[in-house]
Amino acid sequence: MPKHHYLKLFERYYKAVVRGEKLSEVRYNDRNYNVGDTITLLEGKPGLDGFGLNAGYVNLSIKVIDESEVVE
Repeated sequence: MPKHHYLKLFERYYKAVVRGEKLSEVRYNDRNYNVGDTITLLEGKPGLDGFGLNAGYVNLSIKVIDESEVVE
């Protein structure tokens, strides 16, 4: 069953997507992306240069949502 993913992009990359100049995104496959999945792109701003994370680590943003927003 396809999943929906919410992903943040730095401002310059987000704007390039909106303008139709950026047509792909390389990501670490920590979410088991599959053909047919959908995404919502959100404009984000970096807190640290390069995030300072080691390979294989991710920074998860947490937000409280109501049950109607849960995607299984």
